[in-house]
Amino acid sequence: MNRTAPLLLGITLLLIAATYGLLTRVRDRQTLGAPAVRLTPVPLISADGRITRTNSVFLPMRVPGFEARPGVVTDMELAGLPPDTSFGRQIYRSLSDEFTAQASVVLMGRDRTSIHQPDFCLTGAGWMIQSKRHDLVPLPGAGGRVLPVQRFDAVLNYSSPDGAARRLAGVYVFWFAADGEVTSSHTQRTLSLIRNLVTQGVLQRWSYTSFFAECLPGEEDATYARLRELIAATTPQFQRFELADRR
Repeated sequence: MNRTAPLLLGITLLLIAATYGLLTRVRDRQTLGAPAVRLTPVPLISADGRITRTNSVFLPMRVPGFEARPGVVTDMELAGLPPDTSFGRQIYRSLSDEFTAQASVVLMGRDRTSIHQPDFCLTGAGWMIQSKRHDLVPLPGAGGRVLPVQRFDAVLNYSSPDGAARRLAGVYVFWFAADGEVTSSHTQRTLSLIRNLVTQGVLQRWSYTSFFAECLPGEEDATYARLRELIAATTPQFQRFELADRR
């Protein structure tokens, strides 16, 4: 009989119990950090007209060269994310052409599952991610600071009403922010959350901001350039902490 197996099992169970005890003590003592985005008392309205939240994440309505209208948060999003999740959503349409982009913010509360892998947002809607890359977006009037972002290029195959095969391209740009921190890496965000929770007892209140625009295949770079301009024009209005390059 192998006598080491019961010993290893016992050690494993002790480690699991100790970890559970540590996480329980941390959870009981934790305080919720301040959000890195502005909140507004404007209620969130669902697609069927119901008030689902008493406040929203602020996104600017006045952006030079654009008209803005509130975007709809779907019932699937509301049902799939914790009830203490806050949302912000605006649709921006250029006044000079047909360029249109959706800006979204998801802000967690005490439930950390509000924010997930960015890949899920696109693949769940049928998009296929073709490339991923990191970039820095300069923010005007912010003392030379830059915003670390990640860019996904994706394609969507679909059929037109006459049955013909069609392909659409899309550019998805996102980043995460907490009080005093900003990163374009989901892994970096997760490690920071754990570190602050264990060492300081503070549950960082992370936000997940994304901008998305559709385009024709081959126009991804031009579309991304337009998104960079829109991000630079809007972000200083709703992100409320000192940005740092945490790429």
